[in-house]
Order: sequence, then structure tokens, then C-alpha cells
Amino acid sequence: VGAVLVLIGGMGLKEARLWPAEDGPTDDSEAPANGCESLSWTTLGTGVLSGMHPDALLLCLPALTLPTRLGGLSYLLAFGVGTLAAMGGFTAALHCVSQRLGQRAVGRISRVASGVALA
Repeated sequence: VGAVLVLIGGMGLKEARLWPAEDGPTDDSEAPANGCESLSWTTLGTGVLSGMHPDALLLCLPALTLPTRLGGLSYLLAFGVGTLAAMGGFTAALHCVSQRLGQRAVGRISRVASGVALA
């Protein structure tokens, strides 16, 4: 896990150096009104895919202690749907905030996040 975080941090810093310096469209007619209109299925899919991380399997172990199979399956179904919806929603919210902040702020946030991954 540590090696992957160092790799992600290094790649993030490399990409952050190539980040465009401009803040995006200067004409208000070109910019989205609330920053969320350009949300794509790809962005939402990225969050949902992140919710399927194998580390979450440890949190599924309580399903084995439930007295019935139906109870265990219900727990797993609720856990899976909740995790995927939460990660997809978080990614969509992060996308909207990033759109409102502008490219320069997002580049700075990317540098900080990459530095934290390296630390």
C-alpha cells in the first residue's frame, strides 16, 4: 500500500506541474452557472468504481455473524449499494466544487494531495 501511495503521489506531482495556469473561460456565458452541468457519467463512474475497493471486504465480515442468510444478504446488499452511492455522490460533489473553484485552485489542491500521498 505504501509503494502505491508513493507512486500515486509522484504521478500526481508530475501531472500538477503540467497543469494549465489559466482559470478557464473568462466569458461568463461559456462557464457553467453552478459548476455542475458538465458532470459526466465518466466522473460518476469513477466514484462508483472507487467504492468497489477490496479493502471494504473487511467491513463485510459482520454479515457472517447474522443469524440468517437473508439477514446476511440484506446487510451485504445495503452495504454495497450504500458504499457505491456514497462514493459516486462524493465524486460528483468534488467535481462540482472543482468546477466552481477554477483550474488554478484545482491545480494547487492536486499538488497538496500529491504531497500528502508522498508523506
